[in-house]
Amino acid sequence: MTLRSLKAWASLMRLANGITAISNILAAYFLLSLGLSQWLPFPVFLIPATLCFYYGGMILNDVFDLEKDRIERPERPLPRGLIEPLAARLLGFYLLFAGLAFAYFQSSISVRVAAALVLSILIYDRLIKQGVPGSIVMGLCRFLNWILGLTVLFSEPFLLQGMFLKGGGQSGLPGFLSIGLPVFFYVFALTVLSKEESRAERKWPLFVTAAGLLAAAASVFWLYHAGILVSSLRGVIPLLAGLFYLLYRLYRLWREFEPAAIQKTIKFMVLGIIPLDALLVLSAGSAWLESFLAALSVLLLLWPARALAGRFAVT
Repeated sequence: MTLRSLKAWASLMRLANGITAISNILAAYFLLSLGLSQWLPFPVFLIPATLCFYYGGMILNDVFDLEKDRIERPERPLPRGLIEPLAARLLGFYLLFAGLAFAYFQSSISVRVAAALVLSILIYDRLIKQGVPGSIVMGLCRFLNWILGLTVLFSEPFLLQGMFLKGGGQSGLPGFLSIGLPVFFYVFALTVLSKEESRAERKWPLFVTAAGLLAAAASVFWLYHAGILVSSLRGVIPLLAGLFYLLYRLYRLWREFEPAAIQKTIKFMVLGIIPLDALLVLSAGSAWLESFLAALSVLLLLWPARALAGRFAVT
């Protein structure tokens, strides 16, 4: 395989974006472990699982969009003829099945959540991609990826009851699982905007994107009110400030609404998933130093993600 071919595959998979999927898993793991006298075992199988799901989903996304991309995104590897569509299709499905295998080795609950994630990926790639409904499905994919990270807890059944009381307050398991809501709304928002990245014909998605960011901010308030996020000054306030900064970016985009500017904003928002995860971790722990170190471990993923984003396609 030549260097040019390797670069084509890296661009097809959106190599940098896979780091944000790892961020979801690590953030969920740290959130579960904060405050425990002995941390949970590291989710060694969930890291390769989430990478398989992300890269397999991205490959199949372009496989199913090939005819559309010949017109709107001819610079992508498949329309340029750098990769055979059949080879891409086979690898895409292989990665999804490989991800399920990795999840199976983590726990029985992990593979069930993983199966729901794979189904959501295929629904998005093949059936429901356009407009707001497609963006909701993509947000669901990210939410399920966050839940996949939480399933590391089910590898240690004796900790379940105490962890739900610790993380979910009076709301129990449903409240605890809702920690992924800010990520759901955030990814929904950036996906709505991404529908205009190649054309920049309609400005109404900017309003829906702004509504999604406001919903993400509202979910942060709710998580704090429910006692799931416990530190306002340390994490919640910076998190909200970041979300409102994105609203300012959308205002600037309104004034310069063209494909290049949209793609730049989407790239910024995709990589922004990592600091969003880090701030959720920082907000969830009651011990300052422990929470800071855990959040910093997530945030450090931004370095390889930015490095890869400078060399390979993000959108």
